[in-house]
Amino acid sequence: MYGTGLGLSHLLSETLPTGATGEKYTGPITDPGSFVSSLAGGKTANVLLASLQTGAVGIYEVHLELNSDLPTDPLTQLTIAQEDFVSNIVTIPVVNPNPSAVRNNFGATWAGW
Repeated sequence: MYGTGLGLSHLLSETLPTGATGEKYTGPITDPGSFVSSLAGGKTANVLLASLQTGAVGIYEVHLELNSDLPTDPLTQLTIAQEDFVSNIVTIPVVNPNPSAVRNNFGATWAGW
């Protein structure tokens, strides 16, 4: 996914901010100054990458690993967060290729859709 507003960015090997205001980013993978988290379908999604997008101005590319327990749902709600700030909700289609492995909150196996 793509997002804005994640603040100053740092090269993975440095602690000083990188890039210049208003210019396209042309450098290597960066890391936002503060931790980024995510929820998809009410479950934690692992943030694998949150880096400035090469060739864009102020846009972050965010790679997520979704929880394998998510059920198939064409309207799965997704947010990212940083400190006390949470993004707007977006909806994404999710297809679980192994729906028999999805369990509900009571430990029972979900039969699928």
